[in-house]
Amino acid sequence: MGKSFLRDNPYIVIDPSTLPLSQNTENLQNPQNSRQKLGHFGYTIHMTVTFVPILQIDPPDPILRPFRESDVSFLELVDQITQYQGSFLTVLVRPRPGGRFQVVDGYRRLCASIKAGLKNIPVRIVELNDTEYLAAQIACNSQHKDTDWIDFAHHLERLRKLHNEEMTINEMATICNKSTSWIRKILKLTHLTNRVKIAAQRGEMPIGSAHWLARLPLDEQGKYVADAMTMPAARFERQMKRAVNDYREAVKQGNLDRLGVDDLRPMMRDLRIIEAELEVPTNLPTMIAAAGIENPIKGAILALKWAFRVDDMSISERKQKVLNQERQRINDAERRQDDRNRKQKSEKS
Repeated sequence: MGKSFLRDNPYIVIDPSTLPLSQNTENLQNPQNSRQKLGHFGYTIHMTVTFVPILQIDPPDPILRPFRESDVSFLELVDQITQYQGSFLTVLVRPRPGGRFQVVDGYRRLCASIKAGLKNIPVRIVELNDTEYLAAQIACNSQHKDTDWIDFAHHLERLRKLHNEEMTINEMATICNKSTSWIRKILKLTHLTNRVKIAAQRGEMPIGSAHWLARLPLDEQGKYVADAMTMPAARFERQMKRAVNDYREAVKQGNLDRLGVDDLRPMMRDLRIIEAELEVPTNLPTMIAAAGIENPIKGAILALKWAFRVDDMSISERKQKVLNQERQRINDAERRQDDRNRKQKSEKS
């Protein structure tokens, strides 16, 4: 983790465990040194450092960096904590009801301290509501290679929804101290089949291969899962470049078969539209006449299909809408890539 990240990210304070032991001791003895202003959402957090009984600390929710206690790095951390008796180690927590605390960052350090037999550990206490807590979790875990990126992507999307979809890609990039292209790439991981998600989380396929699969619609991904789990990453990338280009070309040519929209689910129309049709029948009489329906039962079935948008005309409109949206998405992606290429070219010149 670079110094610029520690300095610039509004959610992170320098962990005393990264400082010389003498300086850590000074921080623990002078909690006022740990006051920080977290600026992204316009609130201020006063951080104090103190010792808290381990049994009063609850794990984070969600856990974005799962680990095994048999990992060599975890066992080395246990030995390190045992050697220094935890005096240099801090965990970031927030207060919870009943005099308890919840981990914001440092769950692995907490578990290692328990394994080392510590009864109390130094913590930094921050006041965070649930939305701020999730933002801080995301900021802390965006810099670690062992983060579960599938869960990370879903919680990043969850953070945006907590802000009524108003949080922009640029704002998320600021929180994570990452580029906007990195954020878009991570968010694509929310568009994976469950089979791909599980395989990536279990380490059965490289996360880079999952990124490539996310560029295709769900119905298309299944064709390449076995290759993603067995092929070398570089070879799979070459294959997926061809597959993505073929798919994009099919969309541009209006090939609906590649969009996975042959089996559209019923979707009820707006009640205001149905009420208007009841008061002044407009669509249904035209549809019944065009279909040549004389049987009242068939007419009733057609009316139900129209209400749930699964009649032939509605399905055609919905498919065309999906096609237009996918074309727009592809055009936007190509435009962003062109912008990046021009920017790189200008920087080189």
